[in-house]
Amino acid sequence: MSIPSCEDFSRVAKSSGLRSETIFETPAGPLLKLANGSSCHKPAVLISAGIHGDEPAPVIALLNLLNDGFFSSENFDWQIYPILNPTGLRKGTRENAEGIDLNRDFLDTQSPEILAYKTSLEVVKDSIVMSLNLHEDWEAKGFYLYALSPDNAREYGEAILNSIGAIGPIENSENVDGHPSNNGLILPLEFVNDDSLSDGWPEAIHLYRTSPHIHFTMESPSCLPTDTRADLHIQAVKTVINLIGSID
Repeated sequence: MSIPSCEDFSRVAKSSGLRSETIFETPAGPLLKLANGSSCHKPAVLISAGIHGDEPAPVIALLNLLNDGFFSSENFDWQIYPILNPTGLRKGTRENAEGIDLNRDFLDTQSPEILAYKTSLEVVKDSIVMSLNLHEDWEAKGFYLYALSPDNAREYGEAILNSIGAIGPIENSENVDGHPSNNGLILPLEFVNDDSLSDGWPEAIHLYRTSPHIHFTMESPSCLPTDTRADLHIQAVKTVINLIGSID
């Protein structure tokens, strides 16, 4: 399965009724934001992928969702960042071309990619009702979630994992990266409030601290085939978007 390019997203976005905006130009192509131009009074849903270049399945999942017209709904102000690390994706490396782990660059920001991303977020930060960061984990044996929310994080997380469990494996470890995990669900609130993180803030903490909202970091296991991992992300995104879409 080929890895999508920035150009693929620009092309498909247009046919899906989304506008494509270049927020930063890299040697491997533009860092894109896809949006539907909905009224600023509509709730914003932010979805990002490709911040680690060695995690292609989430990028593939977003392109497939676009191709299927999933983001044609005008119920939300879509804010989609499909490839946050174009140079890393091209090289197949976790870090960008300068060797920076972009998912640890949100506090004392050094990379132009994350600086551009943070600047772009300023426009919609106060209207975000949900953010989804799509990732892979090469150590995991099943799908799992980090869930953050002022309330209902467990309810939403369990609904996603129940949906995933019908089509794929769920991580059954009781501890993931130092966090207690219950059937694939991690509620790391103490991590979010820790100002002493030695290796820098990840995207999730920046998003949640900027404007508390429902957030999920979704991790698929890299041991599965790429298309299977992509399918798990597609199922997770569809499940949670349909869930919040049913709430008045």
